[in-house]
Amino acid sequence: MTPRSKKIAVVAAVALAGFAASVLTLGRSGKERSDNRDSDTLSAVPERRSSGADIPGGVSGQPSSEEVRRKRFRQKLRALGQKLRAGTSGEARKHERPSPEFLAMEQRDKERFTAAEKEEIDRLYEAGLDKADPASTVALSELIDKYPTSNRAGCAAMNLAARRLEQSNPEAAVFLLSTLVGNETKAVFASGEKVLPKAMLRLGMVKREQGDEAAAAALFDRLRTQFSDEEDSQGVPYGRRVDELFGEGIR
Repeated sequence: MTPRSKKIAVVAAVALAGFAASVLTLGRSGKERSDNRDSDTLSAVPERRSSGADIPGGVSGQPSSEEVRRKRFRQKLRALGQKLRAGTSGEARKHERPSPEFLAMEQRDKERFTAAEKEEIDRLYEAGLDKADPASTVALSELIDKYPTSNRAGCAAMNLAARRLEQSNPEAAVFLLSTLVGNETKAVFASGEKVLPKAMLRLGMVKREQGDEAAAAALFDRLRTQFSDEEDSQGVPYGRRVDELFGEGIR
């Protein structure tokens, strides 16, 4: 190789090395800028903080005061339904000798209905006493609808009202109890307990739980006036029972 050729080769090698170094520097700078852009993008995304709307019941995750109130109201209705059923479901089986008042109503119905109709009334009422059977509610409703003037219809309405309260359906219970009170039912349980004062007391209790103090007071006053000495299924006079309710709340 001539001296001139060697000189040209050296110059070319130096130029090539410089170009390679420039490319490497540019590559590193581009990567750094890219990394910086990625970092900026991530840091620009705000951290998502949970709000009260994301958590049922509020920021703390606890039920709201309205949810608590509704839950307590449902619990009270179920408890009230259980109280309402006391002395009604299966009461015919608890008394070997039905009361004279009940027997008189039975005789009245035998004269008012045909033998087949009276048999169906008794069958529907007995079927309605089995709370474990879902069809029992249907039996009670059918008895009330088909034979509303029968003695057992009043007893069935008391049982059904209790079921509705246990199912947190106070509107249906109020309708049944109000019908009994409004019609001044003459129905009597086998024990001899009258349905009317029992319905008035329970309706007043439901009204009081619903916050309708005026309606409850009117029913309780009527009980004091008309049935003060009449005893409930536990042998407590209604007049005294009303005083206990007003003094100590629903028990």
